[in-house]
This record gives sequence, C-alpha cells and structure tokens, in this order.
Amino acid sequence: MSTLSRQIFLTGLEESENGFIFLNSTKEIIFCNQWLSKTIGLSHEQLLGQTIEAVIPEIVNSRVITAIDNALKSGLASVLSPHLNRSPFPLYGTISGHEERERLQQQIVIKPIFPPHLPPHCLIQIFDVSSSMNREHQLRVQARQLKEQAQELQQAKHAAESANRAKSSFLANMSHELRTPLKLNVILGNTQILKRDNSLNSEQQDEINTIHRNGEYLLTLISDILDLSKIEAECLELSLNHFNLMSLLKELTYFFKKRAEKKKITFIYNLLSNIPAMVYADEKRLRQILINLLSNALKFTEQGGVTLQVGYDEGKIRFQVEDTGIGIPSDALSKIFLPFQQVSCLSYRSEGTGLGLSITQKLVKLMNSELHVESTLGQGSLFWFMLDLPEVPVPQGFMPVAKPIIRGFQGRTQKILIVDDKMENCAVLRKLLTPLGFDIAEVSNGQEALDKAHEWQPDLILMDLIMPVLDGYEATRRIRKIQALQEVIVIAVSASAFSHDLEKGMEAGYNVCLTKPINVDRLFECLQTHLNLTWIYQAQNIMGTTSSEDAEQQTKMPFVEPSADIKELSDGITFVIG
Repeated sequence: MSTLSRQIFLTGLEESENGFIFLNSTKEIIFCNQWLSKTIGLSHEQLLGQTIEAVIPEIVNSRVITAIDNALKSGLASVLSPHLNRSPFPLYGTISGHEERERLQQQIVIKPIFPPHLPPHCLIQIFDVSSSMNREHQLRVQARQLKEQAQELQQAKHAAESANRAKSSFLANMSHELRTPLKLNVILGNTQILKRDNSLNSEQQDEINTIHRNGEYLLTLISDILDLSKIEAECLELSLNHFNLMSLLKELTYFFKKRAEKKKITFIYNLLSNIPAMVYADEKRLRQILINLLSNALKFTEQGGVTLQVGYDEGKIRFQVEDTGIGIPSDALSKIFLPFQQVSCLSYRSEGTGLGLSITQKLVKLMNSELHVESTLGQGSLFWFMLDLPEVPVPQGFMPVAKPIIRGFQGRTQKILIVDDKMENCAVLRKLLTPLGFDIAEVSNGQEALDKAHEWQPDLILMDLIMPVLDGYEATRRIRKIQALQEVIVIAVSASAFSHDLEKGMEAGYNVCLTKPINVDRLFECLQTHLNLTWIYQAQNIMGTTSSEDAEQQTKMPFVEPSADIKELSDGITFVIG
C-alpha cells in the first residue's frame, strides 16, 4: 500500500465511531484510533507498543484473547459474548466527569493480516452498540419483520385464491344459469331445426335467421367473458391442427361481403402474394381474431368500406384489416385493448361488452405475435398482425365442400335415451333426432335414467350433468357398474363451459362431453363416430335450395357456403371500442 493510500485508510479508521486496534504477532498495539483512547483514558503514545493484555488485563480471562490467538493461527474470528454485558475494558481516568462508564454488549471481530515476509498481524474491530441495538437484536427484529411480511403475503395469497375461486364459481354458475334459464339452448336448437325445414318461405326463413343471430349474440356475450377469464387465468391453450387457410379466407370474404352489402358499403379482399393453402395452427382462434377485427371494422364504418389484405411480410403472413370508419381518438388508442373499455361515440356503446379487442389482443399474443393499430379520427383505422404459420402439404384430391343436410342413416333403428330435467331441452333433441329415424325416449333425472336404461337397453344416452334426485355424474358412474350397460355410449350434455367440469364428466365414465347450446354438426359427428353410422344426405347449395344427390356426389361439390363456425361466431361478436 502506498504512503498516501495508507494515510487515507488510517485517517478513515481514526474518524470512525467504532474501535480499531492493530496488533503485531506478539499482540503489541501498533495502531489504535480515538475510540480506544477515549474508552480507557490513555493517549496514543501511551498505548502504542504495549501488549493488549497489559493495556486491558481483564481480557486475558475472556473469550477475546482466545479468539485473537485463533485468528493469528487460522483465520477470521468473531466474539459476541453474553458475559460482556459491561465493557471488558477497565476505564482508566475520568471520562466526561464520570469515574466509571457502563457499556452494553459489544461485537468484537478479529481479522488476521498476513504482510509479505512478516509474521501475521491482526485487526480488532469493536462495534460499540451502547446507543443502538446490537446485531443479534437487529437480526431478531429483521427475522420477525420478514416473518410478519411472509404472513401478510400468505394471507394476501389466500385472499386472492379465495377471490379467484369465487370468480370461477360465479362464472361457472353464470355460464350454466345464463345458457339454460335464458333458454339459449332451446332458442338455438329450435332455430337450427327450423332452418332445415324446406316448407318455410323466404320471409319465414329470414325471421328464423334473425332469431338465431340474436340468440348467438347473447351466447357470444357470455362466451366473451368466459374467454377473457380463461386467458387471464392462463387456462386457455391453443389447439393446433392442419387446416385450409385459403378456405378460411374465402369463408370470411363471402360472409362479410354479405354484411357489407346490407350496410351499402364495400368489402374488398386482397391477396397480396401467394400464401400456403394448408397451414398448421389453431384454426378456431385465428378465425375468431379475424372475425373480431372485421366485425369491428364493419360496425364503425358507415361510408366507404373495409379491406382485408393478406400476404407475406418479413417471412411471416401478415393479416391487415383497414376501414374508412369513424376512427379512434389519439388519446384513446392506449385504452382500446383494456377490458370493458368503450371509447367510441355514444351511438355505438349500446352494442357489445367492450371485450372484443382485449380478447383479440390476448389471442394474438398467445399465438406469439402482436396486434398493431393506427387510426385517424374521422378517417378510419388499421389493425394488423403477423403470424409464422408452418405450411403443410395439401392432401391429394382435397377440395373443401359445402356441408350437406343429413336426412337419415342406413341400417337398423338406433335407440337414444335423452336425460334432462328441462323438458324443453329434451324437446329440442327429440325434434332434431326423430325425423332422422332414431327411436327416442326421455326422462328427467339420473335415477329415472338408470331405471329406463336397464329396462330399454338404449344404444346411446344424452345425459345432462346438473339434475335433481340424481345428477348425471353419479348416474353415469352407476351405469358403468351395470354389466348389461357397460358398453352403452354416454354423451354428456352440459351448460358448463369450464374444462374441469367436463373432465369430471369424463372421469365419471362419459364417452364425450358436449356443451349447451348444442352444435348440431358436432352432435352428428359424435353420433356418427360412436354409433358407426352411415348418413343419408340431401345437398344444400349457396342459395339454400336442395336436391336429392347422395353423399358421394356431395364430395365433388366446390366450396360455396360459410362454415357453421363462421355463422356461430360472426353475428354475435361485438367489439371493443364499442
């Protein structure tokens, strides 16, 4: 150490409020600061050169001298001795007029120093805590504070978990109570039946379509809240599959052109570059994102039009929705992705929950992208995002076709038992299945289902979950224990949209779970799969007329009609800034 550095270092020790004593290998004091001089009443000159035992005789019988010996031999030592409640150092002379001065406990640290080519030295540090809490007490206080903080955090965690359980319970109940008592299952089920009725004229069909759209709208309001809850709880997972991207875009184009025509505005679809026909992604969520953005654009556009553009950009597929609508104020752009925010003009606020853009942004993030927006008030808005969609080979001979109407099935009559405590729900399923040739029986609770199934031996049971007397879970568990019924197909039909309820149903012994309102196409798929049915079809073209062509002829039809998912999602979705 240089002379200047040594001087600065020693000056710092000299001015310290704690004690510093340097000892050589024979325990002689070669440096001490003012703390020691003031404590024992001797000057520097009187202290330097003396051994620590000579200056402080009492130290010989304390732990300190042993710690010094150990430090000189092996390393760092520290002493905080309970018997040192008074200073171990005798007070020589008078300090501030007192013959004797009481000290509280002290922390004494002995640090060995090994100078080059010299025997070991040591530095004694004495922390006088007479005016403050000692270290041990400080540690106890800190430990107590940390424990209290941990308890507070634990209580907060329990409160948050309790609130989350309450929210989940509320949403689960809301899902069941709104879907069923509001008769959405009955409304949508009956409208799907009536839409298949060729005897209705065009005006009646329009009225049925209006009822169906409004029912889907109510269902979408509920689904929006449930989707947002699932996303926020990180319970929503992507379901990846191979699908035809070009067909999806054609579906959207067909549907939104029709909606734009009703508003007397234009809808333009521009494919800016070649894109893969088949990709691997979550088709349902991509469709939901695009429908959200396009519905929003149409909603806020009264003049001009809406443009959907798709093409490659920086190696990814860019989806862009632009409109010439009312636009978004610059000070509101930061708010449009917040849940329940409606920042447009008042004339649009009666429509929607204000969840659309919030859900859309979260779905885009879930697909590893970002939703961007530009808008000018009075001129329109532009939304875009880019996705890395892996291309997959197109199956040979693949051609998307319109879904034909099912009019029956081949083979023997199949018996289906419908179990639901709401007779109107039973009626919907009965009206849907009886014309196809199924033999139908109905009961109102799980106990009746057990009795009827044992007597009637159905091929398949459509079982509600929540019922009086005996619920669907327990009824299914008991059915699985009956030898003669172990092979019967049981399909759960529930108003709950939560996965844990459906998983509970699967554990009880269901073959598959469907949610209310029943999607007819999904129900028919389940019946076909589990009963090994061969359907008899009647085709339906884009104008809604029918012909008697069979199923083999249907596979040759070109794509014309939007899918059921488009119809189910589109009209009901209301968005964001409205």
